[in-house]
Formats: sequence, structure tokens, C-alpha cells
Amino acid sequence: MKKFLSLILATAMIATLFIGTSVFAAESSSSSSAEEEGSTDTYVFTYATVDAEGSDHDRLVESKLKELLEEKSGGRMTLEVYYSSSLTGVGSTLDGIKDGTVDMGYDACGFYGAVFPYTELFSVPCLYFGDSYEASEVLREYDKIYTDEVLEDYHIMARFIGETMCLFVKDADPIKSPADVAGKTFRTTGSNQALIEACGGAGQGMPSADVYEALRLNVIDGAVSNFGALITFNYGEVTKACTPLPMIYSEGTVFMNKDLYESMNEYDQKIFDEVCEEFQASFMDYNAWNKENVENYIKENYPDFIVYELTDEEIAEFVKLGEANLEKKAKELDELGLDGTGAMNWLKEHAK
Repeated sequence: MKKFLSLILATAMIATLFIGTSVFAAESSSSSSAEEEGSTDTYVFTYATVDAEGSDHDRLVESKLKELLEEKSGGRMTLEVYYSSSLTGVGSTLDGIKDGTVDMGYDACGFYGAVFPYTELFSVPCLYFGDSYEASEVLREYDKIYTDEVLEDYHIMARFIGETMCLFVKDADPIKSPADVAGKTFRTTGSNQALIEACGGAGQGMPSADVYEALRLNVIDGAVSNFGALITFNYGEVTKACTPLPMIYSEGTVFMNKDLYESMNEYDQKIFDEVCEEFQASFMDYNAWNKENVENYIKENYPDFIVYELTDEEIAEFVKLGEANLEKKAKELDELGLDGTGAMNWLKEHAK
């Protein structure tokens, strides 16, 4: 009888142990499954851009962002793009992002006068930081120390230097030195005008769409614009030469509504951050692709068109003329209570 009771107790203990182990295993399995899933939240982000649907920029940049979001989130994050400034445009996108009209989009700080003073100092055409990859890295490091307060109102998805700006001229003699600018009138914008004037030329502002006719009718002698204008605005038909000016930086930023980003759970924020890191690189890839694309376009359509590459010594001539403008801008920041002098010295330390 005692042996029988012992057998029953032993069996019960084994059963209890088995049940407890099974429950623990089930709980562990459930917990593991939840960790693997991470998040079940879904997002449909709206994105504003000035580019047209199906354009090269759309194919290599906007579509890349959409692809990355869907791939890394397992389809939980999708992108709804509003093309051709159909929702907001350059100079108004920030307002749209802040008031919730759009979740994210591309804009340039240069279109908001006096709102981004430190970025304005960075963009004064004077110092040479290298190609767009190197200059973009300098800009992002600069932001960490000398940050425009308004930037902190948004979540920054990408911050980069765009296409190289060029001096386009109607005649076949490309600009090789500041002396070649003297006496000529160029279509310019923002701080680029100060450089043209320092070289002895005259700057004239006008909408991009009007530049072609102004060149054709000899209203202006040339234009300061990005290399891609040869295709976008048909500059190849009304100019015969251009000179890339690597010390003129066209800043660009992709902003996101900060509250929206902060409302995402940590798991999804991590995914989103990974997307943005790769998305940042897509702009650099676009710049490289676009340069090669324009060069091929010139060879096929305008074989006599001249693209003059400045030597280091020639770049230094333009840089020297721009120093006074840089110092003037730094002083303006000092007077606003900002560390303009410190920011200028930091930039000089990081110049080539």
C-alpha cells in the first residue's frame, strides 16, 4: 500500500512538473513571438516634393524612400507622394509640415530669409569643403554645434548638399577667374549675388522659368544655376559654356513633423531611423548620377559646349574674394546674439 501511494505521489509530481514546464514554454513562446513582431502599428506618410511624378529625381529619391519604408517595416509603413508642389512647394513646405497639412517633405533653408542664420553663414560662397559627400558631412557636423533653433522644431530625415552650382555664359569663353565675371550680368539668388558683385559683375534676380528668354534676348550675360539646368531649363540652347563653382553650396533638407515622429513607438522609430540613414545616401547617389547624366547629354546634343573645371589655384581666387562676405555675415550673427565668429572660425578649420 505504501509503495502504491508513493507511486501515485511521484506520478502527480511529474505531472505537475510537466504542466508547469509546458505553461512556461508557452509563455516564453508567446513572449518570443511578440518580440519578433515588435510592432503592429501601420503608417501612411504624406510627402511633398517639387519634382514631377516619374522624373529621374522621383525614380532615384522619392521612390527609394517609399521602397525603404515598405521593405524595412514589412509593409506597415507606406508613402503617399504629392508631386509638382501639388500640396506644398519650396518656401511653404515647412508651414505645411508644422500645421499637419503634410507629414514630411523637401525644402531648402535658403528659401526662408533670416530664419536659419547659421545655415546662411554656411552657404556664403567662400569656403571649399570638397565634393557633395564631404560638404554634406561638414554641414551635419556643423549643425551639432551651431544649430538653428527652428531646425529643432522638426525631425530631420536628411540634410545634404545638392548639385554643384555653375556659372553659365552665352559666349564660348568660360569663366576661369573673377576677372572674367567683371562687367557681366548674371541671374543670381541669395548670397550668390554678393560673390558676383565681389568679382565685379552684376546680379539680377528673376524666376527660373524666365531665365531662358532673358539669355536668348541678351537681357543677361549668364546665370548662376545648378548643372542640371542644361536639361531642366534647356540652357544648352542659349549658353555655350559653364564653370562649376565648388565653393557654392546648395543646401537641401527633408523635414518631418516632429510630433508625428515622437508619437511612434521605439521599435518603429528605430526602423524609421535606419530608413533615413539609407535615404540620406540616396541624395548623394542622385548627385553623382545626375552629373554623369548631364555630361552624357552634352556629348550627345551639344558636343561643342564647354565645361571648364577650375584648378585649386583658381578656386582659391574666388574663395579670397568671398572672405569679406563671410566676415560680414558672421558679424551680423554676432549682433543677433549668436556666435557668428565662432561658427565662421569652425568652418574655416574644416575647409580644404
